[in-house]
Amino acid sequence: MAGATAVQAQTNVLFIFDASGSMKRDAGGGESRMVAAKRAIADTLRSLPAASRLGLMVYGHRRSKDCTDIELVSPIASEDAGTLARYVGALEAKGETPIAEALTRAGKSFAAFKGQSNRIVLVTDGIEECRGDPCAAARNLVGLGVDLKVDVVGFTLTEVQRKLIQCVPDITGGRYYDARDARALQTTLAQVQETISKPSPPPARFNLISQKNGGVLLLAPNDGWLSANDDVEKAAGNEGAVGAQAVFAFR
Repeated sequence: MAGATAVQAQTNVLFIFDASGSMKRDAGGGESRMVAAKRAIADTLRSLPAASRLGLMVYGHRRSKDCTDIELVSPIASEDAGTLARYVGALEAKGETPIAEALTRAGKSFAAFKGQSNRIVLVTDGIEECRGDPCAAARNLVGLGVDLKVDVVGFTLTEVQRKLIQCVPDITGGRYYDARDARALQTTLAQVQETISKPSPPPARFNLISQKNGGVLLLAPNDGWLSANDDVEKAAGNEGAVGAQAVFAFR
Protein backbone atom coordinates (compact mmCIF):
# COMPACT_ATOMS: atom_id res chain seq x y z
CA MET A 1 0.00 0.00 0.00
CA ALA A 2 1.10 3.56 -0.48
CA GLY A 3 2.48 5.14 2.67
CA ALA A 4 0.53 7.91 4.33
CA THR A 5 2.23 11.16 5.20
CA ALA A 6 3.66 10.98 8.73
CA VAL A 7 3.47 13.79 11.24
CA GLN A 8 6.64 15.49 12.31
CA ALA A 9 8.09 14.38 15.62
CA GLN A 10 10.57 15.74 18.07
CA THR A 11 14.09 14.37 18.25
CA ASN A 12 15.24 12.21 21.15
CA VAL A 13 18.43 13.81 22.50
CA LEU A 14 21.13 12.46 24.78
CA PHE A 15 23.69 14.96 26.03
CA ILE A 16 27.15 13.59 26.89
CA PHE A 17 29.00 15.94 29.20
CA ASP A 18 32.78 15.87 29.65
CA ALA A 19 33.69 16.31 33.33
CA SER A 20 37.30 15.17 32.93
CA GLY A 21 40.16 16.73 34.85
CA SER A 22 41.17 19.00 31.97
CA MET A 23 37.92 20.90 32.46
CA LYS A 24 39.56 22.53 35.49
CA ARG A 25 41.75 24.55 33.15
CA ASP A 26 41.17 28.21 32.39
CA ALA A 27 38.57 29.06 29.76
CA GLY A 28 39.37 32.76 29.75
CA GLY A 29 37.64 35.53 31.59
CA GLY A 30 38.81 34.25 34.94
CA GLU A 31 36.71 31.07 35.04
CA SER A 32 37.41 27.41 34.43
CA ARG A 33 36.19 25.43 31.45
CA MET A 34 34.01 23.47 33.84
CA VAL A 35 32.22 26.52 35.18
CA ALA A 36 31.65 27.87 31.67
CA ALA A 37 30.45 24.52 30.32
CA LYS A 38 28.08 23.86 33.22
CA ARG A 39 26.48 27.25 32.77
CA ALA A 40 26.11 26.82 29.01
CA ILE A 41 24.67 23.30 29.26
CA ALA A 42 22.27 24.32 32.03
CA ASP A 43 21.05 27.27 29.97
CA THR A 44 20.57 25.02 26.95
CA LEU A 45 18.57 22.46 28.90
CA ARG A 46 16.30 25.11 30.36
CA SER A 47 15.71 26.62 26.91
CA LEU A 48 14.43 23.42 25.32
CA PRO A 49 10.68 22.89 24.86
CA ALA A 50 8.93 21.52 27.94
CA ALA A 51 8.01 18.24 26.23
CA SER A 52 11.54 17.54 24.96
CA ARG A 53 12.69 13.94 25.27
CA LEU A 54 16.11 14.27 26.88
CA GLY A 55 18.77 12.16 28.50
CA LEU A 56 22.10 12.88 30.16
CA MET A 57 25.37 10.95 30.33
CA VAL A 58 28.49 12.19 32.11
CA TYR A 59 32.04 10.89 32.29
CA GLY A 60 35.00 11.74 34.51
CA HIS A 61 32.90 13.27 37.29
CA ARG A 62 33.35 10.77 40.13
CA ARG A 63 36.87 9.39 40.07
CA SER A 64 40.27 10.38 38.72
CA LYS A 65 42.32 8.06 36.51
CA ASP A 66 39.36 5.77 35.91
CA CYS A 67 38.32 5.13 32.32
CA THR A 68 35.18 3.30 33.46
CA ASP A 69 33.77 6.40 35.14
CA ILE A 70 30.81 6.84 32.79
CA GLU A 71 27.30 7.33 34.12
CA LEU A 72 23.95 7.40 32.37
CA VAL A 73 22.44 9.92 34.75
CA SER A 74 19.06 10.01 33.05
CA PRO A 75 17.80 7.76 30.22
CA ILE A 76 15.93 9.46 27.40
CA ALA A 77 12.47 10.50 28.55
CA SER A 78 10.26 13.54 28.89
CA GLU A 79 12.58 14.61 31.66
CA ASP A 80 12.35 17.80 33.67
CA ALA A 81 15.14 19.84 32.09
CA GLY A 82 15.44 21.89 35.26
CA THR A 83 16.33 18.77 37.25
CA LEU A 84 19.05 17.85 34.76
CA ALA A 85 20.36 21.41 34.78
CA ARG A 86 20.68 21.35 38.57
CA TYR A 87 22.53 18.03 38.39
CA VAL A 88 24.98 19.45 35.88
CA GLY A 89 25.51 22.46 38.12
CA ALA A 90 26.77 20.24 40.93
CA LEU A 91 29.31 18.28 38.86
CA GLU A 92 33.05 18.39 39.53
CA ALA A 93 35.84 17.80 37.02
CA LYS A 94 37.99 14.83 38.05
CA GLY A 95 38.75 12.05 35.62
CA GLU A 96 39.57 10.81 32.14
CA THR A 97 38.02 11.20 28.66
CA PRO A 98 36.60 7.82 27.50
CA ILE A 99 34.79 9.11 24.43
CA ALA A 100 34.60 5.83 22.49
CA GLU A 101 33.14 3.87 25.40
CA ALA A 102 30.72 6.68 26.22
CA LEU A 103 29.44 6.65 22.63
CA THR A 104 29.10 2.88 22.71
CA ARG A 105 27.07 2.96 25.90
CA ALA A 106 25.03 5.88 24.65
CA GLY A 107 24.09 3.92 21.54
CA LYS A 108 22.37 1.30 23.70
CA SER A 109 20.05 4.00 25.02
CA PHE A 110 18.51 4.36 21.56
CA ALA A 111 17.61 0.71 20.96
CA ALA A 112 13.97 1.42 21.81
CA PHE A 113 13.76 4.37 19.43
CA LYS A 114 14.08 2.76 16.01
CA GLY A 115 12.04 4.61 13.43
CA GLN A 116 12.45 7.88 15.33
CA SER A 117 14.88 10.78 14.98
CA ASN A 118 17.71 10.53 17.52
CA ARG A 119 20.69 12.67 18.39
CA ILE A 120 23.71 12.61 20.69
CA VAL A 121 25.27 15.94 21.64
CA LEU A 122 28.81 15.44 22.94
CA VAL A 123 30.41 18.41 24.69
CA THR A 124 34.13 17.82 25.24
CA ASP A 125 37.32 19.78 25.82
CA GLY A 126 39.59 16.92 24.82
CA ILE A 127 40.08 13.78 22.79
CA GLU A 128 40.08 10.08 23.62
CA GLU A 129 42.33 9.22 26.59
CA CYS A 130 41.36 5.61 27.26
CA ARG A 131 42.69 3.70 24.24
CA GLY A 132 39.32 3.68 22.57
CA ASP A 133 38.60 4.49 18.93
CA PRO A 134 35.85 7.11 18.59
CA CYS A 135 35.76 6.64 14.80
CA ALA A 136 35.10 2.91 15.19
CA ALA A 137 32.51 3.65 17.86
CA ALA A 138 30.77 6.01 15.44
CA ARG A 139 30.71 3.32 12.74
CA ASN A 140 29.18 0.92 15.23
CA LEU A 141 26.45 3.45 16.00
CA VAL A 142 25.58 3.58 12.31
CA GLY A 143 25.44 -0.21 12.31
CA LEU A 144 22.71 -0.22 14.97
CA GLY A 145 20.10 0.50 12.32
CA VAL A 146 18.80 3.52 14.22
CA ASP A 147 18.48 7.04 12.84
CA LEU A 148 21.16 8.46 15.14
CA LYS A 149 23.37 11.47 14.52
CA VAL A 150 26.18 12.66 16.77
CA ASP A 151 26.96 16.35 17.12
CA VAL A 152 30.31 17.19 18.71
CA VAL A 153 30.89 20.50 20.47
CA GLY A 154 34.66 20.92 20.70
CA PHE A 155 35.36 23.28 23.60
CA THR A 156 38.83 24.89 23.31
CA LEU A 157 40.03 22.06 21.05
CA THR A 158 43.14 22.62 18.96
CA GLU A 159 43.07 22.02 15.21
CA VAL A 160 44.91 18.73 15.70
CA GLN A 161 42.38 17.59 18.30
CA ARG A 162 39.48 18.62 16.08
CA LYS A 163 40.78 16.48 13.23
CA LEU A 164 40.90 13.47 15.55
CA ILE A 165 37.26 13.84 16.61
CA GLN A 166 35.82 15.11 13.30
CA CYS A 167 35.20 11.54 12.14
CA VAL A 168 32.40 11.11 14.67
CA PRO A 169 29.97 13.67 13.23
CA ASP A 170 31.15 12.90 9.69
CA ILE A 171 30.37 9.19 9.99
CA THR A 172 27.02 9.61 11.73
CA GLY A 173 25.74 12.55 9.70
CA GLY A 174 26.00 14.97 12.59
CA ARG A 175 27.83 18.26 12.85
CA TYR A 176 31.01 19.54 14.48
CA TYR A 177 30.77 22.83 16.38
CA ASP A 178 33.90 24.74 17.31
CA ALA A 179 33.77 26.70 20.58
CA ARG A 180 37.10 28.39 21.23
CA ASP A 181 36.14 30.07 24.52
CA ALA A 182 33.33 30.42 27.06
CA ARG A 183 31.40 33.00 25.04
CA ALA A 184 31.63 30.89 21.89
CA LEU A 185 30.42 27.85 23.82
CA GLN A 186 27.31 29.71 24.94
CA THR A 187 26.59 30.80 21.37
CA THR A 188 27.32 27.36 19.95
CA LEU A 189 25.02 25.55 22.35
CA ALA A 190 22.28 28.04 21.52
CA GLN A 191 22.67 26.92 17.89
CA VAL A 192 22.49 23.28 18.97
CA GLN A 193 19.38 24.02 21.02
CA GLU A 194 17.70 25.62 18.02
CA THR A 195 18.52 22.63 15.83
CA ILE A 196 17.20 19.98 18.19
CA SER A 197 14.08 21.99 19.05
CA LYS A 198 12.88 21.77 15.45
CA PRO A 199 10.55 18.86 14.69
CA SER A 200 12.25 16.16 12.65
CA PRO A 201 10.98 15.79 9.07
CA PRO A 202 8.59 12.93 8.36
CA PRO A 203 10.06 9.83 6.73
CA ALA A 204 9.93 9.65 2.96
CA ARG A 205 6.75 8.25 1.41
CA PHE A 206 7.08 4.51 0.87
CA ASN A 207 4.96 2.74 -1.75
CA LEU A 208 5.05 -0.97 -1.01
CA ILE A 209 3.39 -1.99 -4.28
CA SER A 210 5.50 0.05 -6.69
CA GLN A 211 7.53 -1.82 -9.28
CA LYS A 212 10.81 -0.51 -7.87
CA ASN A 213 9.95 -2.17 -4.56
CA GLY A 214 9.12 -5.48 -6.21
CA GLY A 215 5.37 -5.12 -6.77
CA VAL A 216 3.87 -6.93 -9.78
CA LEU A 217 0.23 -6.11 -10.65
CA LEU A 218 -1.58 -9.35 -11.53
CA LEU A 219 -5.26 -8.41 -11.47
CA ALA A 220 -7.12 -5.09 -11.08
CA PRO A 221 -10.67 -3.86 -11.73
CA ASN A 222 -9.51 -0.61 -13.37
CA ASP A 223 -6.46 1.20 -14.71
CA GLY A 224 -6.08 3.33 -11.59
CA TRP A 225 -3.96 0.65 -9.98
CA LEU A 226 -1.42 0.99 -12.80
CA SER A 227 -0.46 4.42 -11.50
CA ALA A 228 0.05 3.03 -8.01
CA ASN A 229 2.18 0.22 -9.38
CA ASP A 230 4.19 2.74 -11.43
CA ASP A 231 4.60 4.86 -8.26
CA VAL A 232 2.92 7.85 -9.92
CA GLU A 233 1.65 10.44 -7.43
CA LYS A 234 -2.07 11.15 -7.68
CA ALA A 235 -3.50 14.63 -7.67
CA ALA A 236 -4.06 16.15 -4.25
CA GLY A 237 -7.26 14.83 -2.72
CA ASN A 238 -7.36 11.73 -4.93
CA GLU A 239 -5.24 9.46 -2.73
CA GLY A 240 -6.85 6.04 -2.75
CA ALA A 241 -9.13 6.86 -5.73
CA VAL A 242 -8.18 3.61 -7.47
CA GLY A 243 -10.97 1.88 -5.56
CA ALA A 244 -11.88 -1.78 -5.07
CA GLN A 245 -9.14 -4.36 -4.71
CA ALA A 246 -6.23 -5.60 -6.75
CA VAL A 247 -3.94 -8.62 -6.65
CA PHE A 248 -0.16 -8.16 -6.48
CA ALA A 249 2.80 -10.47 -6.39
CA PHE A 250 6.28 -9.50 -5.20
CA ARG A 251 9.65 -10.28 -6.67
